[in-house]
Amino acid sequence: DPEIFWLALSLPSTSSLYCIVCAHSTASSGTVTVNADGTVQILAEEAYPLDMFDAQAARQGLDKCKQQRSSASSDAERAEADIGIELYENLIKALE
Repeated sequence: DPEIFWLALSLPSTSSLYCIVCAHSTASSGTVTVNADGTVQILAEEAYPLDMFDAQAARQGLDKCKQQRSSASSDAERAEADIGIELYENLIKALE
């Protein structure tokens, strides 16, 4: 039997936001195809099993990104912090 991992994705689209939680692993970047029958195909450049991540370290990363967001002086710095916040929030949800 293959090992089961959890993946939580928030996917913006032109008409709504899709939230997908599935048995898999964490992924960095890639593509998502939503099929007519409601199934989803996820192609990721990298994927890792959740047991490679530490929830406490993820919470620390989230706190750091929130601090960076509050002290950001440019749109680019705020956007970078926002990406980190979203990443850590989703990772923490997947680890809980």
